[in-house]
Amino acid sequence: TLDLLTKEGRRHTVRNRATLLRKNEKGVASKVVVVAEDITQETENEEQEKQKQLQLNNAESVFMYGSWEWTLGTNFVVWSNGLFDIFGYDATEYPDSKMAYGVYNQHIVAEDKQRVALISQDAVANKKLFYEFDHEIIDEKGNRKLLAVKGRCYLDEEGNVDRVLGTS
Repeated sequence: TLDLLTKEGRRHTVRNRATLLRKNEKGVASKVVVVAEDITQETENEEQEKQKQLQLNNAESVFMYGSWEWTLGTNFVVWSNGLFDIFGYDATEYPDSKMAYGVYNQHIVAEDKQRVALISQDAVANKKLFYEFDHEIIDEKGNRKLLAVKGRCYLDEEGNVDRVLGTS
């Protein structure tokens, strides 16, 4: 990619792509097509998304919370960086932010496990648009923590729960 300035001083990002069409008898390129594509908007959108993610990560750190999203039928839950921090995992070891389904529950203290399972199952079964509860966990480092959970079920076109989003 190249960054170019217009006469007005605006920056444009251009991606160049080339295709070899023909070589001469000595094997040297004799005909090449080069296409320049203005990707300024795409690059600016990516930068804005990075800034939004940085703000979210900072907010999670300051307010000590994390978020998660589970799409029903999958065997993983997408965790935010804040949730990895709360549970004592290194988020860089999970570049796709996916944690195996059930890992969260493994950290819930024994005396809260059944109650949390019932609340969670009830939320999905009754298609709750909002639910909340508290429970304790023991993180990867052995620290006991009290979490306040807020969740929301999202429905597909047929009115069935297809994903659950929450914060802890």
